[in-house]
Amino acid sequence: MTHAEFVQMAKDTAILCAYDHFAEGEPPAPPFLVYYIAGSDNFYADGELYGRISNFVMELYTDVKEPPLEHQVESVLASQDVLWNKTEGWLEAERLYEVRYDFQEYQEVDDA
Repeated sequence: MTHAEFVQMAKDTAILCAYDHFAEGEPPAPPFLVYYIAGSDNFYADGELYGRISNFVMELYTDVKEPPLEHQVESVLASQDVLWNKTEGWLEAERLYEVRYDFQEYQEVDDA
């Protein structure tokens, strides 16, 4: 998955979204989605890179629990054949629910 494909997938949720964060001092009213690439877990053997594994994250923020919005995000992920893990929690300081979707994409390195 390219960065552009990841951005498009976030936009396809039809939820107000931004990469990594919204501008400081301009927080949107919930619900909103933040998405970012959290790093990599590349596959190496014998000093060579064999595969790139990117860790993608989407975080849905709401002021009340909203299963229909979660389903909206999950439907977009499913439409792209993404296998994801979901965690959620209450952020007391922000008074928001956070539902986090984590997934990885593997890209084999082409020797050609």
